[in-house]
This record gives sequence, structure tokens and C-alpha cells, in this order.
Amino acid sequence: MSRTVDTLVRQNLIDRSEDPRNRRAVILTRTGAGCEITNRLNRENDSFYARVLDRMEPDLRRQFQTGFDAFVEAMKEIMQERGDVS
Repeated sequence: MSRTVDTLVRQNLIDRSEDPRNRRAVILTRTGAGCEITNRLNRENDSFYARVLDRMEPDLRRQFQTGFDAFVEAMKEIMQERGDVS
């Protein structure tokens, strides 16, 4: 992980700073350039998935949505049981 972080810092995609509350931890934040890249990738992903969904028949799209909603709810329940979310 350290090598990856070092590379991203050298490429000016993230900043690394010390965590004032914990000397063993560091804080990583995206730089402006890092934000631009992640925003572009998010837009490209959104566009790709929209194209995929557009190719599906409306009834299949609704079935997919119903199944995906059920998947997300089951995942939330498990995460709550584990204490990952409140």
C-alpha cells in the first residue's frame, strides 16, 4: 500500500499528512487533479451503465432493479448485523 500511496503522491493525485490524533496513522486526501480524474471516471462509468441499461427491454430493466434493490437491502442488513453501519 505504501508504494501505491507514494506513487499517487508523486503524481500529485493525493496529499498525505499526519493524523494529529494518531501518530501511527496518515490522512490521505485527493488533490484537485485527483478529483478531476475520479470525477471523469465516475462520469464514464455512469455513461457506460446507462448504455447497458438502455439496451435492456423495459420489463427486464424493472426486474433487474427489483433484484438489485433486494440485494442492497440484504447487504445493509448484514452490515448492520456486523456493526459496519448504524
